[in-house]
Amino acid sequence: MSQELSTLGRNIHIILFDKKMTRMQLAEKVGTSQQMVSDIVQGNKSPKAETLIKIAKALGVTVDDLIK
Repeated sequence: MSQELSTLGRNIHIILFDKKMTRMQLAEKVGTSQQMVSDIVQGNKSPKAETLIKIAKALGVTVDDLIK
């Protein structure tokens, strides 16, 4: 797992917790599967740029917030 994927997953996890949102709810807002969201959060998969933008929008943050 790369450092970038680890940071992305950790940040998504923290934001989901803060917003009291589940991975399933995020997946529904993004239009992807819960498994894909879980793989991204766990650092197993890297999302396409389009999906990353949708995740940021669904969480109410910027892409920079997710990757830094």
